[in-house]
Amino acid sequence: MSKLISMKADGTLNISVESNLLETIHKTHAWYTSNKTANIILLIIAAIDIVGFYQIFSITIPENIINQIIIISAFAGAFEIATLYIGYAISLKCYNLGRPIHNIVLILSIISFGLGIIANTIYRWMTMDFAYQDIAVIALPMTIVMIILPIITSLINIVVGCLAFDPLLFDLQKLSKKLKGLRTRKLQLESHVNSLPNDTDLANSLIDSENTCYNNTKIEIAAMRLRLRNYIIIKSLTMDKDQEN
Repeated sequence: MSKLISMKADGTLNISVESNLLETIHKTHAWYTSNKTANIILLIIAAIDIVGFYQIFSITIPENIINQIIIISAFAGAFEIATLYIGYAISLKCYNLGRPIHNIVLILSIISFGLGIIANTIYRWMTMDFAYQDIAVIALPMTIVMIILPIITSLINIVVGCLAFDPLLFDLQKLSKKLKGLRTRKLQLESHVNSLPNDTDLANSLIDSENTCYNNTKIEIAAMRLRLRNYIIIKSLTMDKDQEN
């Protein structure tokens, strides 16, 4: 892979944006930042949280499926979606990017995540005796674990949001695609240029055409000059005759 700036034989600088860009993308796009890895991690984390939420709500409100779906979806939004955006917003902050709207969404995401932690903690604590009445010995430690577990998975979610949703990496990938499109267009234009007549023949043809136009114009000017001279002579003779009479 060539360097970004190199010196030509004539002393001029050659700037190769594309080679540097592709090298940067290759180095930045490690396995843990790939979309495939990120999607697998996000699915595993979401499955862990959803199963954990289903476990408590299927015990405490077993007959109300609709309420279970609504509450689990709300918790999933707070612990999965909000934290994912928090990670993305952290990347924006690190690069001093983003617009004011991103600050507002970040605040709302943090509030959503915080309310999710509070709601999960209160609900599990208040239903602890009922949820684990058959195994009261582990009721307290199990409740603490199930309170902390979604927080752990959410922190992993934030890490994924920081690494896999890097805004600079997105920009580099977009620019790389544009450069590939421009390179393809360049090849097409070069193909069209090569299909044109030889440059020398085309230049000679243009010169001959210009010379022909120039010669034709000279002939027209000469003819106009002759007509004008004849007109002046005739006009002068006419005026002399009028004066004699």
